[in-house]
Amino acid sequence: MFDDTAGYFYENIIETYNNYIRERKRPSGRFRHTRSAIELASALFHFREHLPKVHAQSRSDVEAACVDYRLIADAVNAAKHRVLNRVTPKGQPLIDSADRITECLVVISYIDDLGKYTDSSTSVTIECTDGTRRDFDEALINVLNYWISYLELKDIVSIPPFPARARPGAEFVSREAAKPPNMEVMRGVRWKQAMMLMAFNPETGCAEPIDLAGGEVQLNIYEPLKTIEIDATDEDSGQTVQISLDLTDEESSRVSKADTETERNLVMDSILDGRKNEIYEKIREAQLADEASKGTSNRLK
Repeated sequence: MFDDTAGYFYENIIETYNNYIRERKRPSGRFRHTRSAIELASALFHFREHLPKVHAQSRSDVEAACVDYRLIADAVNAAKHRVLNRVTPKGQPLIDSADRITECLVVISYIDDLGKYTDSSTSVTIECTDGTRRDFDEALINVLNYWISYLELKDIVSIPPFPARARPGAEFVSREAAKPPNMEVMRGVRWKQAMMLMAFNPETGCAEPIDLAGGEVQLNIYEPLKTIEIDATDEDSGQTVQISLDLTDEESSRVSKADTETERNLVMDSILDGRKNEIYEKIREAQLADEASKGTSNRLK
């Protein structure tokens, strides 16, 4: 994989980027987003070392052309060494400790005709030594697109630039597209979760941080609903049977997204209506099993 610059870019950089996109969509709480972001940053940082000599660039050259290259370089070294205390070509590092890299669960409140609902996503931010807070996800895409433009300039490969990731709350998210907070915890391992609560302002067209001064935040964690227990009564015989209906992951997610009991009931009704043939079959099986059981009981008497 190291014999061709274009091939290396596709097989190492682009594949690492694809994995980063996949991991960004997974549950928060176990730093998958951060790990994949660091892996992509490392690939982007070290890519210049794989350029042919005729196209070689120093770290200073790249930083002069793409300011975010400095940020990802310091992030990679901080993640590797935990603490940075040596100067870089630009002076003191922007990140002096890996602790400055934070994965945050962003929860944004929206309002539509049906009332309030929330959308959530994760974001990796860096608290820099110069007092600024930088969006690491944004920097990664900027450096990736820099290398794409550089390779095209040198007639090595031509790839369309990747779209910048919209910052959480930068645009309105509909109720149908909204995602509930999705967190994962491993038993016996410390759980650390940074959260940012925001509310979408329709007048400005973007979300704004919620002032929590003097307030309290309560976090309720519920186990996803996996099974529905149904009591079904036959109108003719009056016989009642109980059946269990296992939900798919998609159905369970739809139930979890419901913000009110009314919404939850509507979702449940929709699921039951869509699987009514399966429900009728389960009811019939339960009735037959009950009749067989009664017949055995009568013979024993």
